[in-house]
Amino acid sequence: MKTIARKLLCLTLFLLPVLLLTACTDVPAAELVELKSESELRQIAEEECPPCTFVRMERQRNKRICHFTDDACGFAFTVSSYAYYSSFDGIPGGYRETTENDWKQCYYNYVWDTTNARAEAIAKQAGFTLVKEDHPPVLPYADLQTDRSLEQISDAMIELGHLVKSADVHHQYDNCELWAKHYTTAGVNNDGVWRTFAVYRFKDDVTGNYDQ
Repeated sequence: MKTIARKLLCLTLFLLPVLLLTACTDVPAAELVELKSESELRQIAEEECPPCTFVRMERQRNKRICHFTDDACGFAFTVSSYAYYSSFDGIPGGYRETTENDWKQCYYNYVWDTTNARAEAIAKQAGFTLVKEDHPPVLPYADLQTDRSLEQISDAMIELGHLVKSADVHHQYDNCELWAKHYTTAGVNNDGVWRTFAVYRFKDDVTGNYDQ
């Protein structure tokens, strides 16, 4: 019995540093990150967004969220500060403060939702499917998937462009485009892809062939 007791004691002493190290790593390091204050988040909204109204401050674990409404359009958006764990090529980088402003995404959703009913009617009549971008538009506002020619859908593209521009009160999409795409097969396995063949440019209100 004494031999067993000694073995258990030795095993405990051996494992003690490991247990202590594990306990230390279980401490939520994210809570040590200094997050932005309400005044700082409101300042970011004032500097980066069109006129807006502060609604409330929300506090979650390791995250602070300020809620706002856009004064011109009335949609809700947030500016938040949170602890983000970063790594590079599998090498731990630790937690750091990250600020996120989702106004652009919320505005895109607002314009899309505001015009959606009429846009879908235009698309159905012209013979194309309207596809929303995954992120706030940089160049294409949306894709138009179709089997028709530019001549057949040109008027509808222009009508759709006018619809979007009328809803774009903050002029975020003045330099955007609509991209019309055909489905084609290419490559060794004849993998299908949607290829752009025509565009509508918001800035000069014209359609034309797509030049790569």
